[in-house]
Amino acid sequence: MDIFSFIQQAYDLKFDGVDFNSKHIKSTNKDHLRKIKQQCIKYGLVISCIGISNNFGKLDEPVDNAINEVKKWIDVAYYLGAPIVRVFAGGATPENLNLAWNRAVQGLSEVSEYGQKAGIRVSLQNHNHTGIIKTGNDVLKMLNDVGSNLGYIMDTGQYAGSPGASGGELNSDFDFYKSMEQTAHLASLVRVKLYYGGSEASGIKNVRIDYNRIFQLLKKIKFNGFISLVYEGLDDEFSSVIRGNTELRKYLEKIN
Repeated sequence: MDIFSFIQQAYDLKFDGVDFNSKHIKSTNKDHLRKIKQQCIKYGLVISCIGISNNFGKLDEPVDNAINEVKKWIDVAYYLGAPIVRVFAGGATPENLNLAWNRAVQGLSEVSEYGQKAGIRVSLQNHNHTGIIKTGNDVLKMLNDVGSNLGYIMDTGQYAGSPGASGGELNSDFDFYKSMEQTAHLASLVRVKLYYGGSEASGIKNVRIDYNRIFQLLKKIKFNGFISLVYEGLDDEFSSVIRGNTELRKYLEKIN
């Protein structure tokens, strides 16, 4: 499936928008970008976000490399009319955490200011595994360290303690629902993870996430942004997206 087929399928499934990852935009040539934009206009789809898989914590590379890569995609988002660019802080080993954190503050400060000048909300997503932003406390501290130009994207499956992304920590002290309760009111976009057939990341076959609880939280904070359906399960991808589309709309009906 190329990006144009993806747009067509989003229209057929009656989504309101599309959430692109930069790796699926095969060229930043203006002719290619124009075709993407025109296809979305044709089908009445908003480009809600451009996601970038950056890593400010990559210590064997100058932080400026990651900064310049993010700036490039902010320019693309500006051209496409996407109001949000999703970024990561990066990863680190425990012994390099402080260094990676300081690099992330530097990188996020520069790119969020760059985005602010272009009218783009550069937004940090929580991410577990080796990520340095894996709890609600981490998110709040990084947002405080960087400043008001930086936004936040809440990923329901990527906080430490989530069975989808970090199954080995299910019996740990991490409460991923608490992390969401700490940060949901700051979110400009929410990514809802679905794991039919089990989690590809953690290997857990029976992943249980209380989506009713999560959507009630979104109702409580009067969230009015985009909710991205993100499938990372083991069942067939396309049929699972169709199933997820149906099920998530039921939750939306309850909170509207």
